[in-house]
Amino acid sequence: SSDLYGSEVDAVRQLAIQRTLVGIDIAVEILNAQVYIYWVGTNGTDGLLSTFHPRRIRRTREALIEIMDAAAGKHGDKMCPFSFEPKPEEPKFKMYYGTAASALACVFRITLERPDLGRLMGLNIEVAHSLMGKTDPAMDYGEALESGKLFHTHENAQGEPAYDRDLAAGDDSLVSLIDRMWQLKVGEYKGLLGGDVQPLPHAR
Repeated sequence: SSDLYGSEVDAVRQLAIQRTLVGIDIAVEILNAQVYIYWVGTNGTDGLLSTFHPRRIRRTREALIEIMDAAAGKHGDKMCPFSFEPKPEEPKFKMYYGTAASALACVFRITLERPDLGRLMGLNIEVAHSLMGKTDPAMDYGEALESGKLFHTHENAQGEPAYDRDLAAGDDSLVSLIDRMWQLKVGEYKGLLGGDVQPLPHAR
């Protein structure tokens, strides 16, 4: 439902907000989750000249504030951190908050408006998504670590073509994997680290 946060149809947008709140309820009350992941892969547009981006971005940010305000108010100290998972493309043509830098910009913008909510918001960096966006995942780790906003990591690999392949961690480059682990160690990362260990059949 996250692709509808920026919808210009209010009823549709509110439905997306309410569905997300149900998801957070399940994460907090039933799963006792340590983090809630907001995968941005469907929040964007499929073509050129199809939307006015400033308006959609603003409506998306306002929806996130509404979600966090309601969820944090309901769950209090039990509220789990809320983490953006940036993704630059697929299944949509373009994404809002599709890179680590743009997701951090949103987190900081919300923090300026609502510090009480911003402290609960951060990033989940997935290596494959960084590689799809032609960025260095170790540097994405670094940006999030420097700001204290790396809440979760997803270690895997990508390769071509540019769809989400979820290859085994290190399949992209063993040297790059070591660099990423070094960043986490030196940065004293204390969050969760998830990893893909099974490459796809055609990659074995």
